[in-house]
Amino acid sequence: MINELFRRVAASYASLDAALNELVRPGMPWKALEENERRESVELIEAIVADLQIFAERLREMREQAGKV
Repeated sequence: MINELFRRVAASYASLDAALNELVRPGMPWKALEENERRESVELIEAIVADLQIFAERLREMREQAGKV
């Protein structure tokens, strides 16, 4: 059960990685957005980065706990 949950987390991360790769692929014009759209994109990027930092910290804590077993 626990490892299945970790697999779901890994699959979600893989999906996120695939979407990011699609955004930055050559020819993707996200950098050419209008100013308000670009600002919204930057806000979304900042929110994602903050969430990923929290996510990484939680995983580090879990790893530390697992090491104490």
